Amino acid sequence: MSRTWIRAASVNNWLLDTSVYISLFREGKSPWSALEDPTRNIYLSSVVAQELYAGALDAFSIRALDRLVRSFQDMDRVLTPDRGDWIVCGKTLALIGKAHGFETVKRSRLVNDVLIALSAQRANATLVTANQKDFDLIEEFIAFSHVPPA
Repeated sequence: MSRTWIRAASVNNWLLDTSVYISLFREGKSPWSALEDPTRNIYLSSVVAQELYAGALDAFSIRALDRLVRSFQDMDRVLTPDRGDWIVCGKTLALIGKAHGFETVKRSRLVNDVLIALSAQRANATLVTANQKDFDLIEEFIAFSHVPPA
């Protein structure tokens, strides 16, 4: 495999979580190389883009993110939660809170992750994330696939 963060070769649709992009940027690796692999469809969640922009504190980082987002837009591979996703997200957060006794603050921290999981589900994509704990919890309520980076 040419991409070390990919584990299951049989899945062609991939959604990378914020944690994966942060690792790539910190390691000086290019996230664009993943887009050049014709055997895989890599998607960007607009929720992930929002999280990345929130952490971009200088002009260089913002320009790099602008280029990354534009690349996904040009390929029509940006996944954005729709009205139904937001409704399912709210219901899922209520179920998580009820099942695990989470207070409102803890549930609100899961909003973005639930929306990312729903985007992965809709695209029939495997989510690659370092945040296994929260996504394992979400997987109790939403059927989607996720794997850790290798």
